[in-house]
Amino acid sequence: KVDLAKRLFLSLSSKSLHRPNVYTYGALMHGFAKSKDYKQALIYLDTMTKQGIKPNQVVFTSAIEACAEAGKYREALQVMDRIKQAGVRPDLTMINTAVKACCLAGAMEEAEELVESMKEYGSMDLLTYHTLMMGHTKLARHQRVLQLYEEARHSPAKTHLDGGVYSLAMLAALNCGMYSTVPRIADTARNEGVSLTEASYTILIQAYAQMGFSDQAIACLDDMVEEGLTPNVISYAVAMAAARDKPDVAVSLLQRMKDNGIEPNTVVLTTAINSLAKGGGHYSDKAFAMLKDMELNGPEPNIYTYNNICRAFAELGRVDDALSVLNSLKAKRLSPDRYTFTTLLIACGRSNSSAMVDQVMDSMKQSGVQPDEIAYGAVIDVYRRAGNSLMAVKCLHEMHKSNIEPNAAHYNLVIRTLRAEGYTDKMFKMVMAISRKEDAKINGNTFEIVMESLLAESRWKESVQLIRVMDSFGFQPSINICVSLVEQLEKARQYKAVFALYRYMVKNGYDFYENSFLNGVFKRLVSVAAKGINAEDLKAASSPYDSTENLRDIVETLEEAVQADDNSQSDNTMLTGRVM
Repeated sequence: KVDLAKRLFLSLSSKSLHRPNVYTYGALMHGFAKSKDYKQALIYLDTMTKQGIKPNQVVFTSAIEACAEAGKYREALQVMDRIKQAGVRPDLTMINTAVKACCLAGAMEEAEELVESMKEYGSMDLLTYHTLMMGHTKLARHQRVLQLYEEARHSPAKTHLDGGVYSLAMLAALNCGMYSTVPRIADTARNEGVSLTEASYTILIQAYAQMGFSDQAIACLDDMVEEGLTPNVISYAVAMAAARDKPDVAVSLLQRMKDNGIEPNTVVLTTAINSLAKGGGHYSDKAFAMLKDMELNGPEPNIYTYNNICRAFAELGRVDDALSVLNSLKAKRLSPDRYTFTTLLIACGRSNSSAMVDQVMDSMKQSGVQPDEIAYGAVIDVYRRAGNSLMAVKCLHEMHKSNIEPNAAHYNLVIRTLRAEGYTDKMFKMVMAISRKEDAKINGNTFEIVMESLLAESRWKESVQLIRVMDSFGFQPSINICVSLVEQLEKARQYKAVFALYRYMVKNGYDFYENSFLNGVFKRLVSVAAKGINAEDLKAASSPYDSTENLRDIVETLEEAVQADDNSQSDNTMLTGRVM
């Protein structure tokens, strides 16, 4: 009732015998602080000065508090300047209030400067640390929060630290990904005789969940009860998320909530459904039954609830059930999202229902959801499972038309589809065409798949070409590919090429001496060179250890050796009896 207070104040001002004094102003200022009326606080602060009434610490503090509550940190700092000009020594309460004004406004640099000036008047107390930590938490400056926590533990305020300070430190550690630090901070609080709050336990449960310690997370619920705290719906939701891979535990937690008279909300039930859905099998049916109960009795399921059920059916290949979930969420006037449709596409793949892909894609576009890289990847996988390379390739063209650049995962799925149908030549042409594109998104596995297929048909010439292309992308063939290629080159009497490939392997860090086949081939070729058959050529090529040779030069030598040996086959009949 600040207006009433102001009327009383003004009535006093009109009477000569009972004029307002510093205490009257102090009471009025306190009202302005409570009502967040910083403008009136500053006006009456000026009125005091004009009337020759010197504001005391209470008046100044209330004026700063009014500015703080109104989010006017600059005005609060101006009041601090007036304090100094008035010759009043700021006390800890004044400075803490000004720090609060800065922190509430997110002006943490100014808050830190005030704290630095505090050293002249005394050390920081619990309120200072708590206020600073809260301000930095709001700005996600979690490392600074942890620094302040450590400072507080070694400051004169250490004996007064409360659960709030420990909770903020635990939250900062959680947000920094320092999950194991969270339980250590909790133990420190207990050792100092400070009880954890409900918020502290929620953070602790989350940390255990991130570390995969579901048993410890659930045990926190029992610890809360022992310490006189009552786990709430948030506590159970976090504990259930920790047990997301244990559907039976999720069900038992739900029952525990009901036994304690705590009504599960949508978040809790969706988390439980997610856990059941991941369990697969009969757990998926339990999850679906839980969804149906929510539809009938509440709380209302959300899009994430339906998506979890849809994913469960998709993994089981139950495409019809997955589509029924789509119809159910539409009936609830919920909008399916990209995850919903991608899940339906996965269901098509698991059930080999490639004929339904167009239906799902059309429904997706009609819902205003544009397919992304993941959705197109799911479509290509459907066609891979169906052995339809034509449609898989067509999907790549659709991506280009939609201005979506395929990545290595998309290309590799299509190439695998081609391989399954025996289209090795198309695979080779495709990877060569992709590699000529600027910023082509392919990886080493792209080349490996093609080379495996080429070598299975003894097409070592194309394989050598791919090594050159791989090298230009910074990739190298696996040791298994190298072994297969050496075997075929030796059979084809491409001896110089074999030695060039050995040098290539050494440069890439492979120790072919550890592979019995590669070592055997190398010894045979060196033996041939020693007997003088094409000795000069072979001796020049037979040293794999040349530290001055550039890797690119070796690759070029490998191609040149293949071309040279291809034009002029060696007469080294001594190798026809080699052991392969």
